[in-house]
Amino acid sequence: MKNFHLESRNIFFRLNNQVSFIMPFNDTIYSIAYDSIFPRFYIDFGENKIPFDIFQKTSSDYLEQAQLRKKALTEISKDNFAFNANNFSETNYSIFFQFRHLLSSHVFYSKSTDKIVIAKNLINDIDHIPYTPPIAATDSEFVSIIEPADIIEHYKKIKNKYPESELKTIKQLVDSITEFDNPILVFAKTKPF
Repeated sequence: MKNFHLESRNIFFRLNNQVSFIMPFNDTIYSIAYDSIFPRFYIDFGENKIPFDIFQKTSSDYLEQAQLRKKALTEISKDNFAFNANNFSETNYSIFFQFRHLLSSHVFYSKSTDKIVIAKNLINDIDHIPYTPPIAATDSEFVSIIEPADIIEHYKKIKNKYPESELKTIKQLVDSITEFDNPILVFAKTKPF
């Protein structure tokens, strides 16, 4: 798989003193210890797992290798395989990551109930402020970034769709920012699931 790679925002993530990582075409999350690397979690994509033989064709010629990679990625997408698990974040209670299967999918895993929630979109159902995928986590909260211009544009689209009482928080936020302000850090907890 040395010739197959995708860029990922987060391949390393940390909780307390444990550092873990995953590579985009891999289905195993590994932990790094002082003197070893060991499997920590396994993602079971079931029938949507990429067959290993897709990665078998290689070439020492750069252009030929690029063509083989393009053909393999086309085959992966065409056959609806799940791949590119990335952007991991972990709290003491849950794990978040994304993967590709037709479209980007967002996964939340509850450590206490072993339940999994898979969604195509993330929705903030409390105050209508847009929510973006986490880029980091604290012990109890996921951390994401929202651009002020995105919040302002979102508010313009929804201000006539919901009662004013539901939009108090987002309106207060929109009134206090401009599209040129610094990005806003969002600290969010998941509901129990």
